[in-house]
Amino acid sequence: MLFRCNTGGGKLIRGYSGSDFDHVGMCLKFDSEENEIFLLEATSNLGVHLKRFSNVVPHLGGFYTKVALRHLDFERTE
Repeated sequence: MLFRCNTGGGKLIRGYSGSDFDHVGMCLKFDSEENEIFLLEATSNLGVHLKRFSNVVPHLGGFYTKVALRHLDFERTE
Protein backbone atom coordinates (compact mmCIF):
# COMPACT_ATOMS: atom_id res chain seq x y z
CA MET A 1 0.00 0.00 0.00
CA LEU A 2 1.08 3.54 -0.68
CA PHE A 3 0.01 6.34 1.64
CA ARG A 4 -0.29 10.12 1.45
CA CYS A 5 -0.69 11.73 4.88
CA ASN A 6 -1.67 15.23 5.90
CA THR A 7 1.46 15.81 7.98
CA GLY A 8 4.27 18.30 7.53
CA GLY A 9 6.76 15.45 7.32
CA GLY A 10 4.70 13.78 4.62
CA LYS A 11 4.58 17.00 2.63
CA LEU A 12 8.36 17.36 2.95
CA ILE A 13 8.94 13.77 1.74
CA ARG A 14 6.58 14.24 -1.22
CA GLY A 15 8.27 17.51 -2.16
CA TYR A 16 11.74 16.01 -2.00
CA SER A 17 10.81 12.77 -3.80
CA GLY A 18 8.39 14.26 -6.33
CA SER A 19 5.89 11.52 -5.44
CA ASP A 20 2.19 11.60 -4.61
CA PHE A 21 2.91 9.32 -1.62
CA ASP A 22 5.05 9.67 1.48
CA HIS A 23 5.23 6.20 3.01
CA VAL A 24 4.46 2.54 2.39
CA GLY A 25 2.85 -0.44 4.04
CA MET A 26 2.23 -4.07 3.26
CA CYS A 27 -1.04 -5.99 3.77
CA LEU A 28 -0.73 -9.36 5.47
CA LYS A 29 -3.16 -12.18 6.25
CA PHE A 30 -2.55 -14.78 8.95
CA ASP A 31 -4.15 -18.21 9.23
CA SER A 32 -4.78 -17.58 12.93
CA GLU A 33 -7.06 -14.60 12.15
CA GLU A 34 -8.72 -15.38 8.83
CA ASN A 35 -11.21 -12.49 9.01
CA GLU A 36 -8.65 -9.75 9.63
CA ILE A 37 -6.16 -7.96 7.40
CA PHE A 38 -3.01 -6.60 9.01
CA LEU A 39 -0.86 -3.74 7.85
CA LEU A 40 2.89 -3.67 8.22
CA GLU A 41 3.51 0.06 8.02
CA ALA A 42 6.58 2.27 8.15
CA THR A 43 6.04 5.59 9.95
CA SER A 44 8.36 8.29 11.25
CA ASN A 45 7.22 8.13 14.88
CA LEU A 46 6.83 4.34 15.38
CA GLY A 47 9.16 2.94 12.72
CA VAL A 48 7.95 -0.32 11.20
CA HIS A 49 4.99 -1.80 13.07
CA LEU A 50 2.07 -4.17 12.61
CA LYS A 51 -1.53 -3.06 13.08
CA ARG A 52 -5.01 -4.21 12.15
CA PHE A 53 -6.30 -2.65 8.95
CA SER A 54 -9.67 -2.20 10.67
CA ASN A 55 -7.92 0.37 12.91
CA VAL A 56 -6.75 2.28 9.81
CA VAL A 57 -10.14 2.49 8.08
CA PRO A 58 -11.55 5.29 10.29
CA HIS A 59 -8.58 7.50 9.27
CA LEU A 60 -9.04 7.10 5.50
CA GLY A 61 -9.90 10.46 3.99
CA GLY A 62 -8.66 12.26 7.12
CA PHE A 63 -5.12 11.53 8.26
CA TYR A 64 -4.57 9.35 5.21
CA THR A 65 -5.63 11.65 2.38
CA LYS A 66 -4.72 9.21 -0.38
CA VAL A 67 -4.16 5.43 -0.35
CA ALA A 68 -3.25 3.17 -3.26
CA LEU A 69 -3.05 -0.60 -3.34
CA ARG A 70 -0.50 -2.38 -5.52
CA HIS A 71 -0.74 -6.14 -5.89
CA LEU A 72 2.51 -8.09 -5.58
CA ASP A 73 2.76 -11.42 -7.39
CA PHE A 74 5.53 -13.77 -6.43
CA GLU A 75 6.27 -17.47 -6.45
CA ARG A 76 6.82 -19.07 -3.06
CA THR A 77 9.69 -21.45 -2.61
CA GLU A 78 9.94 -23.85 0.26
